[in-house]
Amino acid sequence: MLVTLDNIDLSVSDTPLTEEEPPKPPFLDVIPEQEITETVPEDDPTEEIPEPEIPEEIPENNSEDLPEEEPQRARSEDSVEIITEFLSVAIEQEGYYHDGANTKFTGNFDYNGPDEWSAEFLSWCIGKTGEKFSVQLGGDMFPWSDSVTDFFLWFISHGLFDDSGEFIPWGGDYVFLDFDLDGLIDRVGLVTEVRTVSTFDLFGKPTEETTLRILCGNMPKSKKIERFDLTVNDPSVMGFGVIN
Repeated sequence: MLVTLDNIDLSVSDTPLTEEEPPKPPFLDVIPEQEITETVPEDDPTEEIPEPEIPEEIPENNSEDLPEEEPQRARSEDSVEIITEFLSVAIEQEGYYHDGANTKFTGNFDYNGPDEWSAEFLSWCIGKTGEKFSVQLGGDMFPWSDSVTDFFLWFISHGLFDDSGEFIPWGGDYVFLDFDLDGLIDRVGLVTEVRTVSTFDLFGKPTEETTLRILCGNMPKSKKIERFDLTVNDPSVMGFGVIN
């Protein structure tokens, strides 16, 4: 069959051509959002509401329950004047030598052996100090005896002896000494000076050391009245008699 142009319909159709959309990949499908609703539980009227905790009452400050503070030590102006003179009289006797009994300090005291004149010496100084102020100091403000043991008992009976190991004496206080470390008092001396020095140990920790300058009669070796230094916690220190 012969095909000619007369046999072909060349007219243009008014109907637009439509192109088919290519299929979408499955992973591009949009999943519709689901609406999330939060369920709020309703209050249960039968459930008990806990009552708020009430703080415990703070106890009132009761002074009876607090530990009592130790009274601070003090000396009156009159006491300071008397003690200063007492120290001056005693220091003037430094270097006095006597080996035996019946020293110049014995006075009206009975013979009580050579080892006791460290007590006689201090009693003599008290007498000289009292003469200056025209008062009798022995037995009231100071012990008065030719016996080291009597001195010790006087401070005990007046509540003025301290062997706690924590007490720091003042100038004018008495110190009881045990030079041979047999547990018995050998001498009684007088604290004339107190020095506290701050130092550091091997680890850099600060420490304090208190040194006492002591005046004592009838020293064991020299038989003199001498001044020497001891730390406040030296083993030979048996305790202190407090003079206020």
